[in-house]
Parts: sequence; C-alpha cells; structure tokens
Amino acid sequence: MELKRVYHLLFRGGKNLRAAIEEARKKFTSPAAKTMLDFVAAAKRGVCADVGAWPAKNKDEQRNAYV
Repeated sequence: MELKRVYHLLFRGGKNLRAAIEEARKKFTSPAAKTMLDFVAAAKRGVCADVGAWPAKNKDEQRNAYV
C-alpha cells in the first residue's frame, strides 16, 4: 500500500517530478519506497507517464488510448 501511495504522489499529485520526489523522500522511509524513489530520481531517460494523466476528451479517445 505504501508503494501505491508513493506512486500516486509522484505521478498523480499534480507536482513536477523533482518536487514530488523530494516530498516523497520526506514522507516515505521504508526500504521499498527508498528503492523506488532512487530509481525514479536516477532515471536518465525519464520514466513513463501515467496513462491516466491526460484525460481523453471523449469516449472514443478513451477507447483508443488503450489500443
């Protein structure tokens, strides 16, 4: 459950990724959370954005987003 909360803070919290990582480092201290945060912070090529981050305008776009 903690990793799920980390994920939501990083990718669905509405903050830029660097700010979200810094906030998450203060809030989550478990070894698993630290590993996830270290990985995301060290990614030189970036990480994939959340599929749900950009809401589709209509149902056709929503359906096609997952094809």
